[in-house]
Amino acid sequence: MTIKFATKFATQDPNDANRCILPNGNPVTPANAKALGYTIKSGIDIGADLGHSGEALKVFAKNFDRAIELGTTSAKQTSYMASVLALPEAATRPAAAAKLGASCNEDNVPLAQAQAFLRGLPEETVPVASVSHAVAAAAQADMQLFRRKAELRVSMLAVNASKGNAKAGRDAKKLSLALRIFDETGVTLGEALSVAGLDARATVESILK
Repeated sequence: MTIKFATKFATQDPNDANRCILPNGNPVTPANAKALGYTIKSGIDIGADLGHSGEALKVFAKNFDRAIELGTTSAKQTSYMASVLALPEAATRPAAAAKLGASCNEDNVPLAQAQAFLRGLPEETVPVASVSHAVAAAAQADMQLFRRKAELRVSMLAVNASKGNAKAGRDAKKLSLALRIFDETGVTLGEALSVAGLDARATVESILK
């Protein structure tokens, strides 16, 4: 499903009848939104616009309201998060789904890709036991070094892109996205690279060489 909106509208805050949110994220009163020419829509209205009906519409609307509570602003981002949260795979991976919905969007991680990504994650049940402080500290130091090299790789790709290398530009965007997913969702580095559309092994090897 591609999330597209043609109508100029503000999103109704489900917890405050006197507050709605403009597309730029600014909160206003319903009266001010209407004065500015906006139509005010709820999660139910937007879900119907996207083609949901029946029980699917109720689920979307519930998750749309939850997405607003989690801090999303624009209707497009809120709708994307609601769609991610409504996926069957999200029921047993709620934290990962919320983080994915907040940090990505339909343009860089389409809903079908988000669903496949969540399906590949372990279910969120009992927290994984933490490793010892010494091992964790060493791993963190290694990751910080890798992160600096990865950021340098992004910069180098961007330079090549500015010289007309289109592939370098695409790879720079994908690597930047992977780093953001890794930082914000808590998934493994390999999973973040894969969901960003990169060959995890080849990418890591190119960064470390």
